[in-house]
Amino acid sequence: DTRQMLFYVTAFDRDRAMQRLLDTNPEINQSDSQDRRVAPRLDRKKRSVNREELLKQAESVMQDLGSSRA
Repeated sequence: DTRQMLFYVTAFDRDRAMQRLLDTNPEINQSDSQDRRVAPRLDRKKRSVNREELLKQAESVMQDLGSSRA
């Protein structure tokens, strides 16, 4: 579930990902809308990968993103 949400956030924009998070977790949506804070936009970085080594490079990208602080 967490991996799918991470993929969704990185594949689509932040607003769509936040809406999906609210749609999939109704207990979050019940909170008072005035108390809700949205995190600031994070910088996006494009990464080029070679198709022949796609899985290996995808693992490398995920490890790099996992070790960075957001």
